[in-house]
Amino acid sequence: MVGIIPALTAVVIDEKDLQRALTMGKQFADLMGREGLSDTSKLRELGVLRGEPGAHRLLLSLAGPARLERLLAAARPVGVGCQAAGRQPGGRRP
Repeated sequence: MVGIIPALTAVVIDEKDLQRALTMGKQFADLMGREGLSDTSKLRELGVLRGEPGAHRLLLSLAGPARLERLLAAARPVGVGCQAAGRQPGGRRP
């Protein structure tokens, strides 16, 4: 469970809020600029701004995209794959 803690710091920003934050010029806009994330067309090109046009979403996390994918893949629900191993959820054998 400790390995999933970085994923708890994730937040989803929708396109409207992202545009508003970037135009207001507050600390969030400065952070986005320092990280090279202030150009929404570049974000779309990189594939980190996802969703339908007009309803894009940006996922921000302390863990990078590759690490976040690994964390979420490893955090499968209890019981998934147990039947294939001949076990019941919780590790008990039938």
